[in-house]
Amino acid sequence: MMQALSEKNEVEGFVSDAQATLGKAATSIEEIGTARQAAKTLVSSLPHIMDCRRRIDEKNRLLKSVAAVGSVVGLGQPVDMADVDNAWDAFTTQLQQHDTHLDEQKNQLQGQLARQVRSDGRMVNLSGSK
Repeated sequence: MMQALSEKNEVEGFVSDAQATLGKAATSIEEIGTARQAAKTLVSSLPHIMDCRRRIDEKNRLLKSVAAVGSVVGLGQPVDMADVDNAWDAFTTQLQQHDTHLDEQKNQLQGQLARQVRSDGRMVNLSGSK
């Protein structure tokens, strides 16, 4: 059971770190590239985290089936995964929307840059008209 708690902590830590990573607002094209790479790194970690979740679920099912047959002293309680499951759902939604979010940030940056170029162009025209 201690291993299941350790795996739960690992999953919780991953989800927390992943949500923080995905939640960062990019303010430059370089940061958008960094954010895309960070998302790819998260995706590459998913198989391990999914295995942890599967093992926890298997242990919980085993504990529940043994508890249904008869009480075994010292076996412990199933690991409560409700909060982890909710955080996992939020993370997977955030991960699915991440590329769209980065594209929106890129478009905003391009719009800001275009406005700045137009504004700078007007300043050049004003200063050149003297």
